Amino acid sequence: MTTVVDSAKKELSPPEIMTMFTNDNNNNSNLSDDQTMLAIVKELTMPNVDQTQLGNTVFIGHRGKGKNKNAMAGRALNVDTANNFSKNGLEYMEYLRKKGVEYYRTDFYNKGYLSLFRRWHKTLTQRGDDLDVMKLSDGGFRAFIVLKPKGNS
Repeated sequence: MTTVVDSAKKELSPPEIMTMFTNDNNNNSNLSDDQTMLAIVKELTMPNVDQTQLGNTVFIGHRGKGKNKNAMAGRALNVDTANNFSKNGLEYMEYLRKKGVEYYRTDFYNKGYLSLFRRWHKTLTQRGDDLDVMKLSDGGFRAFIVLKPKGNS
C-alpha cells in the first residue's frame, strides 16, 4: 500500500518523507527498505548533492561539472498527492532554471508517472522548454528535460 500525505493539509519533514518513501511501495526498488534508506542517506552525503523539498516531495540532484555544469541527473522521493506532485515537479523545474540548469534527466519505473510527464510536457513546451520520455531496456523509463535559460524569451 502506497502512503500519500496531502501537503496542503500536512507538510512532512524530509526524514519523514524518506522514511515513508522507503517503507511503502513508493520506491519500486528491489532493495529492502533498510537498504533503500541507507542508499538514500549515502547519496545525500555525496559531494555537491542538491536536495530540496517542495510539498511532500524531496528532490535529489547531481549536477555535472566542467562542460556539463548546466546538466543535472536526479530523482524525486514523493509521498504527496498526484496533483501536488504535478505542481511540485513544475516548481522544481523553475528551481532548476534559477540555478542555471538547462538539461535534467531522471529515471523512473512506475508506469503511473507517464501521465504526469505528459502533463508536464504540455506545460513545459508552452514555456518554450522540452521534455521527452524513452523506455529503457530494463522496463523503466528515462525522461530528458531541456529548460530554456532564464532571461531568454
